[in-house]
Amino acid sequence: MLSSYASDDAPLGVLYRPCGNRRADVYPPCSRVYARDTFEMIKAGVAGGKTVPDTVADNPLLSVTVTAPSFGVVHGARSRHGRRSGGHCRPRSHTVVCDHGRRLSCMAVHDQHDELNGVPLCSDCYDWSSAVVWQWWAPELLRRTPNTLRRKLAQHLETPESRLGDLASVQSPRWPSTRIAAWCTSTP
Repeated sequence: MLSSYASDDAPLGVLYRPCGNRRADVYPPCSRVYARDTFEMIKAGVAGGKTVPDTVADNPLLSVTVTAPSFGVVHGARSRHGRRSGGHCRPRSHTVVCDHGRRLSCMAVHDQHDELNGVPLCSDCYDWSSAVVWQWWAPELLRRTPNTLRRKLAQHLETPESRLGDLASVQSPRWPSTRIAAWCTSTP
């Protein structure tokens, strides 16, 4: 035996080790380590390094985020100091009101399970019909967007869709994520 370790020898008699959880609301320090590791992995995939050749930086890359429209002002749990909740809901001037005379501010602090989350501050101003239409069609939109992107990219590269994988890659995560990435594996 070359060496040994006992937690009794530690300053507080306890060996601290990272929990490895990626969620900031569970343990922010481990979440930050995971975020840095993820950043370095993505950076290497885009610019090279960490066993990825530097020539990948010559290939075009496109990252698209699809964002839902706003249908009106709603209550919600707001982040504060890196945590998911703890911030004021809508910290605005108390004098700002909508056309119906209702205040467009809320100084309450809602947690993630508060029943008011997502409830409009003024139900008369909220665009209910557009929200329903969006919720109905959003999954189909997110399904069609990568398919259309593949088709248009194949047209642009002047290659059949069946051979697109030899030149480019279009990747889209599963619902509910709305990030779509596309990059060319070689310059045409």
